[in-house]
Amino acid sequence: MEVTKFKLVDNIDSVFYKHGISQLSQRAALLGLSPGNSFFTEENITNVLLTLCEQTRHIYILIPDKPHVYNFLGLGYTLKEAKKRADRECRLINNRMNSAIDKVKQSQFSNFTVITWQNHIEENEKYTQTYKLLLDEYSNNVSFMDMINNNSYQCLINKAKSRGIKEECVDIEEGVKYYLQELALFNSMDNIFGGWTSFAYRSEFRVGLDFLSSKCPDFRDNFGLIMYEECA
Repeated sequence: MEVTKFKLVDNIDSVFYKHGISQLSQRAALLGLSPGNSFFTEENITNVLLTLCEQTRHIYILIPDKPHVYNFLGLGYTLKEAKKRADRECRLINNRMNSAIDKVKQSQFSNFTVITWQNHIEENEKYTQTYKLLLDEYSNNVSFMDMINNNSYQCLINKAKSRGIKEECVDIEEGVKYYLQELALFNSMDNIFGGWTSFAYRSEFRVGLDFLSSKCPDFRDNFGLIMYEECA
């Protein structure tokens, strides 16, 4: 079977991606693995992790298990059912991650650490303060609310359609909390990891970054993003 190889994208016109690429060898990077996302097969996780281990100082690996509940709350599920469905998808991707890690270790790489939302993020003071700021802005700033809603709505609608859920069942105010928690994480990297750490993901981030820059003085000058893609 042919191995899927990945490369880091170095031509995105964004100060955050420029930071990520320019600091590759000096900084650690955080690799996010999305539960329920069909991209994150065992093979892809293995090869993305190998790519990042080769080019960065250290990799932190994170499955956003607790925020993932909001993806199901946003689809109209009860809290009990949302937790049940989120837990199932998180167990599946955790198993794939562990198998991928075993393969990466066989390639003699060990410059990575698995972290969890519960133990490393949700109680961090800067994270909780940033998340509160974002929730307050979402409730009181119409332009910010519209921006976040527009970013999340179509994603929720697509998920609803794929599951046979009616559009009117979508709860955008719950669904956006996944992305708001992600933004809060971005602004808290230095506090969580003891230094600014770049975030690596398969698709491009833009929404909300300029807003964070306007509210958080150090964010624009320090936060970095890394995007990877399959080699042609």
